[in-house]
Amino acid sequence: MRLPVMPKRSKNQSGFTLIEFAMVMVLSGLVMGALLHIYKIYLTDKNVRLVNERLLILSSSMSSFQNASQRYPCPADPTLPVTSPDAGLEGIAGPNPDRCLNLLDALPAAGDCTGPGGTGICRVDGARTAYGLTVGLTDPDPVFIGAVPYRSLKSGMERGLCFSMVDGSSVVCDPGDATQYSQNDATMEAAARMDTLDAWGFQMTYAVSAPQTLDGLFDTNFGVLDVKTENGDDLVSPEGTAHFVIVAHGENHLGAYNQEGVIPWPCVPGALDESENCDQDFTFTSGLRRMGQGPRYFDDTILYRAYSLSELWKFNDTEKGTIIYNALAGGKVGIGTAAPQADLDVNGAALGENYMTPRICSEAGNCFEPSKLGEGGEGMTCPEASGPNYYAVTGFAENDVIGCKLLPVPTGFEGMSCPEDQYIVAFGDGGLICRDIDNLILDP
Repeated sequence: MRLPVMPKRSKNQSGFTLIEFAMVMVLSGLVMGALLHIYKIYLTDKNVRLVNERLLILSSSMSSFQNASQRYPCPADPTLPVTSPDAGLEGIAGPNPDRCLNLLDALPAAGDCTGPGGTGICRVDGARTAYGLTVGLTDPDPVFIGAVPYRSLKSGMERGLCFSMVDGSSVVCDPGDATQYSQNDATMEAAARMDTLDAWGFQMTYAVSAPQTLDGLFDTNFGVLDVKTENGDDLVSPEGTAHFVIVAHGENHLGAYNQEGVIPWPCVPGALDESENCDQDFTFTSGLRRMGQGPRYFDDTILYRAYSLSELWKFNDTEKGTIIYNALAGGKVGIGTAAPQADLDVNGAALGENYMTPRICSEAGNCFEPSKLGEGGEGMTCPEASGPNYYAVTGFAENDVIGCKLLPVPTGFEGMSCPEDQYIVAFGDGGLICRDIDNLILDP
C-alpha cells in the first residue's frame, strides 16, 4: 500500500505556517500590551494632573469667597442631579435668608442629614470645641459634609466682577464688551460645575467646619477637621484644626456621588486606607497613590486648609484699644497653664514693670483690688531707700511683694496730690497722672 505524498513547497510559494503565525501573534500581543500599559500610565497621569488643576481652582475660589464674605460656604446637596435648580447652591432654603443657618437648624444633632438614609448634606461631630456651645448648642462643634457649592462660590464673589476671555483675568464688567464673561453667564456656571467634578465625572466631597460658615462667626482658629497620613501621622498642627477638606475620590469612585446624585460604589468603612475619606466623620486621609490590590489601595486626592501655631496669637480690636489674645484658648491667656480659667491666668509668680488691671487673683481664686495696695500705707511694701531714690513694686505673689526696683524720686511735684478717691498711676505732663481705679473694678 502506497502512502500519499505531501506536495513540496516551491520556492515561489508565500505565506505563514501555523508556527510562524503563532509567533507573530505572540510578538504582536507583547508589543500591544506594552503600548496599552504605556497609554494607561499616560491616561492616569493626565487624569491626576486634571484633578490637581481643578483642586487648585477650587482653592482659589474658596479664598475669593472667604475674602468677600468673611466666611466659607456650607456644602451643597450631592443628591441633586445637575439639572436641579438647587444643584450647586449652599445649604438649604428656609425661614432665614442665610442658607447655612437653615442647614444648622435642620440638622440639630450629629448623624442628621437632609435626605433619608444618611444622604444629602450631613452633620457630624468635629474634632474639638473651637467656638463654643453657642454653635448648635453642642460639644464638640459640628462639621457639614456634602458637595462643593459651585454656584454659591461664583455668586459669593465680588459683585460687578467679570472675567476676560483672553487670559481669564478679572475685569470691571462692561455690558458692551463681548470679550468678557459675567459671573452670571450660563457658560461660567458650567465651567464652575466642571471644576467640582473629578476626571471621571464624579462629584468631589466637601467637608467644612460649621462655625466658619456662619455670618459673624468666622475665625481662622475655628477649624474642627483633622487630616492624617495613611499611617496615622497628623498633617494639621494643632491636631483637629483644619478649616475644610475637599476630596476627589479617584478611579474607584468609592463613596462618590455621580452627576445624577447617586453613589454607584458605596463606601465600605475600614476596608481601604482611603475609606476614611467617605465614612462621614471629621477625620480625612491624605496619602500616597497605591494602585495595588489590598487594604492599602489609595487613589484619592485631597485639598485641605488649616492654620498652624502661627495663628495662636491674634490681635483683637476693642473699645479700649488693641490687645492680643490666645485664640486657641477661647480668648484667655494662660501663663504656666494650658487651660486658663480667666482672661489672664498666671500659675506661679508674675513679674512686670507696669500693671493696669481691675483685679488680681491667685490660682485658688482669692482676689484683691489694686486700690488695696495704696490703703493705709502698710502691708505689701518695698523696703525704704535712703537718699534721692525709692523702691517701686515690680511683682507680688502670695499676698506679699516679691520684686522691687530702685528708682530716682521724681522732683518738681512737691505739694501736688490727686483728687479724693483717685490714685497716682504715673508722673508726666508737668504733674501727677491720676486714675479713678474704683471705676475699673469688675464684679466677680
